[in-house]
Amino acid sequence: MRPRLLWYAETSARRSAQLTGDVLVLLWCLAWVVVGVAAARAVAALAAPVEALSSGSGRTADELREAAGGFSDLPLVGQDAAAPFEAAADAVARLTAGSAGLAERVQDLALLVGVLVPLTPVALVLLLWLPARLRQARRAGAARSLLDAGADPQLFALRALTTQPLARLAAVSPDPVGDWRRGDPAVTSRLAGLELERLGLRGPGRDSAGGRAAGLDRRTGTQD
Repeated sequence: MRPRLLWYAETSARRSAQLTGDVLVLLWCLAWVVVGVAAARAVAALAAPVEALSSGSGRTADELREAAGGFSDLPLVGQDAAAPFEAAADAVARLTAGSAGLAERVQDLALLVGVLVPLTPVALVLLLWLPARLRQARRAGAARSLLDAGADPQLFALRALTTQPLARLAAVSPDPVGDWRRGDPAVTSRLAGLELERLGLRGPGRDSAGGRAAGLDRRTGTQD
C-alpha cells in the first residue's frame, strides 16, 4: 500500500506557514532563473562584435576574390597581379572562419552560464526543502490515515511524549509520563492534541482549525 501524502495541514495556521514557505521557495527559484537568463544574455552580447567582424571580413574576402578575378584576366601579368589579392582573400577567409568559431564558443558559454548560475542556489534550496516537505507530508498522511481508521489516542499521546519539548509536556501535567501510564484520560487527550497540532491535523469530529480534537476527548471520556 502506497503511503498517503498530506501536503498541506488541516489547521489554518500551519497551512498558512506551509503555503508561505512554498511560495518563498518558488520565488527564490524564479529569481535565480531570471538571474541566469540575464547572465546568459550578457555573455551572449559579447559575441555581437565577433559576429560583426566575421560578417564584415566575409564580405571583404569576397571583394578581394572579385578583384583577383578581374586582374587575372589581364594578359601576361594577370596571374602575378591577382596573386596578392588571392593571398589576402585567403587570409581574410581564415579570419572569418576563426571569428565564426569564436562566436559559436561565446554562444555555448552563454548557454552554460545561463544553466550554471541558477543551478547551485536552486538545487541547494530544493535539496533542503523538498525532503523536509516530503517527510512532513508522509507523517501527516500516515497520522490522518490512522485517525480515519479510529486509532487509539494513546498512540498519539505516546508520540507526543517522544517529540514534544519538555516545557510543553510540563504544561500538560507535572508528571505526563506517569499520568499517561496510569491512563489518565484528560492527560492522554491533551498529549494526543499536542501531537496532532504538531502534524497540523484536526482530530475526528473537529470542525475548527485549532486546538485538540473533540473526538479524541470523547474517545478518552473527558471534555476540555
